[in-house]
Amino acid sequence: MVDGRHWGEDQWQVLVNEIVANGVASWKEIAGSLLTSLCPSQFGTSMASNKELQAKFPKRQCWSNVLAWANQQPIGCRRCGTLLDLEAEHIIEVSKAGSEAYRLENYQFLCKRCNAIKRPSHKNAGRTALPTAAALMWILLVCRPPTYGVFETLCREYGLMNRSNIRFKEAWLMERWLRGKFDGTQIHARKPTFNGERHGSWRPHDEGTPRTHPHDTGGLPQVWPGLLSNSSSDAHL
Repeated sequence: MVDGRHWGEDQWQVLVNEIVANGVASWKEIAGSLLTSLCPSQFGTSMASNKELQAKFPKRQCWSNVLAWANQQPIGCRRCGTLLDLEAEHIIEVSKAGSEAYRLENYQFLCKRCNAIKRPSHKNAGRTALPTAAALMWILLVCRPPTYGVFETLCREYGLMNRSNIRFKEAWLMERWLRGKFDGTQIHARKPTFNGERHGSWRPHDEGTPRTHPHDTGGLPQVWPGLLSNSSSDAHL
């Protein structure tokens, strides 16, 4: 399977357009999620309310110093530069620096993914093209695995490691929700079209006649039209 690592902007745009066209999410919901991720994390609450950090400043002056520190920081994540999902974290961990870790000069903004990559406890963080949650939905929506077994296999081929399968089973719940949304067991407002083809039936390809695509991934999963076009440079796992 391809993993989206070398997808171009046009392919990501097609994916998001298909998500909206098929009623999975609205443009308002997508914009709301993006705006939420753009809003800096509550560093004022998490940092200025920390007793160790408060002890470094005169009474009631911690927040003003934290705010001044934040305004002096470089734009975006210190590692990858993204503006999404930023968190204030310790440059040198508390386990190594002790109380000195709570000095403002020992803080930096990292995005959630880069912060996870930095942690020794997250050994597999950053190894896949997408973060785990995004990758799970990418596999579900783009590859259309017909059964949970195929979905779990694709997740592991993608590089997601979860010995207990908990994350896989949590993500598979979305397949049932989408199936219900589009097969009429739940109320839905529209059955959109894509290139003239009526959509609105979320089904694995062992039910009815599957749609074919010139860039299928070994005959197992279904894909939305156009999502894997021009993806010959994508690494096949």
